[in-house]
Amino acid sequence: MDDYYSNKMQSKYVPSCKVVYPLSPIVEYLTSDINKRYRIFMDNWHSISYDQCKAKSRLYDVGAENNGSLPFQASYLEKIIFDLEKEKRGEAVSCFRDVSRLRMDLFGILNESSRNGYLLELMNLEY
Repeated sequence: MDDYYSNKMQSKYVPSCKVVYPLSPIVEYLTSDINKRYRIFMDNWHSISYDQCKAKSRLYDVGAENNGSLPFQASYLEKIIFDLEKEKRGEAVSCFRDVSRLRMDLFGILNESSRNGYLLELMNLEY
């Protein structure tokens, strides 16, 4: 019996994992949704950053045109810049919330299916 266990240890036995196919479309759908949400987040983030950059450039132009004095237009541009920063933070929070929900669904499905023995056959040890 000791020889059996020593052979297992020497061969660096790795348990086999078997994926059951009916669950795969659900997992692919959820992971696809997570990836889509990240892409939407990045598109929005870049768009907002671009708008911020345009507003900052215009703010510097206004300051240069008026020899450093900041008229009403400059305060309006500063407000726009701060609002865009607020929008970026809101987008990050929204993405986190959406992805967290999708991950919870994904982990719930994986956990339930592995508990029922449908998804993974872990530790396929021969005793």
